[in-house]
Amino acid sequence: MTQYGMHPHLTIMVGYYWQTQEQLDLTVKTVKDLMFRGLARTLQVTLCTPLDYTPYHKECLEKGMLLTEDYNDFDMSKLIVKTPIPHDQYYKAVREMYSVAFHPKFIWRQLLFLTTFRKRDWQFLFIYGIRAVRRIRQHIFNLTKHQSQ
Repeated sequence: MTQYGMHPHLTIMVGYYWQTQEQLDLTVKTVKDLMFRGLARTLQVTLCTPLDYTPYHKECLEKGMLLTEDYNDFDMSKLIVKTPIPHDQYYKAVREMYSVAFHPKFIWRQLLFLTTFRKRDWQFLFIYGIRAVRRIRQHIFNLTKHQSQ
């Protein structure tokens, strides 16, 4: 898609009550592969939160997987379901995926896009690049602060 001037975006969600360490590791590995090869240009990682009246919320209620009933906790800032691995593992994975933006392989790939001198790639750099650094920093340091399970 990038060959045709499109900028693929990944949206990743982690922290499902059934997500194992192996599944989480595969998610991180896949994200890194897609980003380093230039098959995706941006990403967003979210902590899974069972929102009211969704099938996932109903399933969590039926299986007793919710850790809280306080609606203020349903803001995607922390995991609120019981999981098979410690919550810290999910926060670590989120940090690792967002950190891809500062990895030399990713930066090099973005610079290679600029060598084509396509106007879209330069616009992408200036429009999204500046915003991205601010948001990535915010996600790495705020979203993934140590949370207790």
